[in-house]
Amino acid sequence: MDAKTRLELQQLLKTSHVASLATLHGGAPAVSMVPWASATDGASLLIHVSGLSQHTGDMLADPRVALMIAEPESSGTMVQALPRVMIHGAAREIDRDSSDYEAAKRAYLERHPRAEVTFDLGDFSIFAIEPRSTRYVAGFGRAYDVEQAELARALRDER
Repeated sequence: MDAKTRLELQQLLKTSHVASLATLHGGAPAVSMVPWASATDGASLLIHVSGLSQHTGDMLADPRVALMIAEPESSGTMVQALPRVMIHGAAREIDRDSSDYEAAKRAYLERHPRAEVTFDLGDFSIFAIEPRSTRYVAGFGRAYDVEQAELARALRDER
């Protein structure tokens, strides 16, 4: 991936605050929408989800997930050419009593300050999505496999 494409990926990650989350529900794919933030070190993506939601139960039952972060359709780009990044990974609930939790909470609220009220609700948890493979589609004929270190750097730089 060249420097221009790296910057485009960083810009997509910086401006797109929601992702489509794919989980396995009873062995079948299920998709939902989640706000996300990057961990400070860029090693994972963070989501803050309710225990009442189907996807939370799915992640607890089977940690294999995928996230897709895409440029909004309203950008004027043909929908087939919209830049998007697909991340396959493993979801891990962050224990509320750990130091990781406070760091994740700070990183999440830095990106989504209005979500602070949800941290007072007892049924919400932070999950770290740890990437295993990443594919970035920058447009027609421009698709790239993204190395873990490169994704981590892009996630750090979007902060």
